[in-house]
Amino acid sequence: MRVRSLLSVTVMSMMWVLMSGCGFGYTILKSEAKLDRLAVPMTKA
Repeated sequence: MRVRSLLSVTVMSMMWVLMSGCGFGYTILKSEAKLDRLAVPMTKA
């Protein structure tokens, strides 16, 4: 019984890491897109 609870905790933490990792990557992508949009007017000026 102890092994099963340990396994479920491990799976839950791995899922959480994956979810937060995806959110973190998405945030970086969004900020990169914003920086690209800001960089275009700067290069023209």
